Amino acid sequence: MVGEVYRLYAEEFLSIGAITRELNVRKIPTRKAISKWERSTVWAMLRNPAYSGKACYGKTEHAERQRITKPLRAKGDM
Repeated sequence: MVGEVYRLYAEEFLSIGAITRELNVRKIPTRKAISKWERSTVWAMLRNPAYSGKACYGKTEHAERQRITKPLRAKGDM
């Protein structure tokens, strides 16, 4: 589905609204399968770096959460 959204945007030069209407006319289900496509959903797909090939697996690491308290903020030790 993401590939089709990119194709409609990049090759067919459809607007975000036109892509939304096209997906709803084709009755392509959303992730939740109970709602209609919204412009904000299509726009988020196009902006998502994972979908555009810019995000990489393993770029982040797991670390213990540090509580940022008011005294820490005041000292600048964040």
